[in-house]
Amino acid sequence: ALCQIFIGISVKVFELDFSYIGIFGKVPNSISILHSLWHLNLFNCHLSGWIPESFGNVTTIRELILSGNNFTGNVLSTISKLNKLINLHLSSNHFQGSIPESIGNLPAITELTLSDNNFTGNVPSSIRKLNKISFISLSSNNFKARL
Repeated sequence: ALCQIFIGISVKVFELDFSYIGIFGKVPNSISILHSLWHLNLFNCHLSGWIPESFGNVTTIRELILSGNNFTGNVLSTISKLNKLINLHLSSNHFQGSIPESIGNLPAITELTLSDNNFTGNVPSSIRKLNKISFISLSSNNFKARL
């Protein structure tokens, strides 16, 4: 399980790529011990459940790829603590609810993919504050209004 992998990893890991490996289960709270992590790729790993609140403590992360899984729940407002984040890919999951206004507090973000989920409500106006954004994908959701 992913929990056992994270517990056995040194806190000096900079990059983890488990894409297409087929790890089942949930992302453990112990993710927060990876204080030096810059890149996490969990694309198409068959992961499920909510993203743990402790994810907000991995403040060194620059690229977060969680697309192609079965994640549910809301996107955490603690994601705004990841102020070094450049690429955020959450597409093709089962996220729901509104995108938090705090998404606009990611000053370095250049790529944001939230497509193919179950997001509802309005696209947060704070998304306009993402001055460095070069690619954004919000398609195939259930938003009420245009940006």
